[in-house]
Amino acid sequence: MMDGKLLLVTNVADLTPTEVVLRYKSLADIERGFHVLKSEIEIAPIFHRLPDRIRAHAQICFIALVLHRVMRMRSGPPAVRPHPSGLWSC
Repeated sequence: MMDGKLLLVTNVADLTPTEVVLRYKSLADIERGFHVLKSEIEIAPIFHRLPDRIRAHAQICFIALVLHRVMRMRSGPPAVRPHPSGLWSC
């Protein structure tokens, strides 16, 4: 009878139950980041062979996601977001 229950199992013995739950919940944030990259930032999959190009592509995606989050934080709640041209004024 596990209706409505979520069972988390881990192979990391030194985590407390609270830490396991927090790590599980952080997955949602990571998944949101990938969703933003694919939908709002529109970064498409690109296949690279060279390790330097793979690292550069990953860094560009990471920087794009960080900039997106910074702009959303600076712009405030959705109901009061200003025009994007005013987001970076000091």
